[in-house]
Amino acid sequence: MNLFEGFRYLEFYDQTVPSIIEFAYQALAIHENNAFFEPCRILPNKSGTIVKETWFPGVHSEIGGGTFSSLKGNERITNATLLWMIENIVEAGGLLMHDNIESYRARFSPADIGPSWPLHGPFSSNHSVL
Repeated sequence: MNLFEGFRYLEFYDQTVPSIIEFAYQALAIHENNAFFEPCRILPNKSGTIVKETWFPGVHSEIGGGTFSSLKGNERITNATLLWMIENIVEAGGLLMHDNIESYRARFSPADIGPSWPLHGPFSSNHSVL
C-alpha cells in the first residue's frame, strides 16, 4: 500500500488550460522536496492561450504558498515571485494600474538577488529542470 494512496483526490487530472483563458501564469518552486507539491506543469491548449511558467528558488511555502510564520527570513523570495506575477498581470492588461507598477517594484524588488537567499532543504526531486 502506498503512503499517499488515500490522497489520490488531490491530483490534477486535467492540466490543460480552458480555452476561455487568455493568459496563464504559474510560479514553480525549484527546490521543492515535498511529494504533495510536485510540479504540475500547464499543458498547452489549441486556442492559443499564452502560458508562462517560471521556476523560483525555494520551496512551495517560500515562493508564495506559505503562511507568515513560514516565511520568516525568506520574504525576499516571496516578494520576487509576487513582483513577477504583478508585472505579468500589468503586461497582460490586467486590473492593476500601469502607473503604480513602480511602487510595487520599490516595495517588492529584492535588494540582493542570488545564492545568499536562505532555502529550506536540499534539492531533491524526480523531475527535470531546464
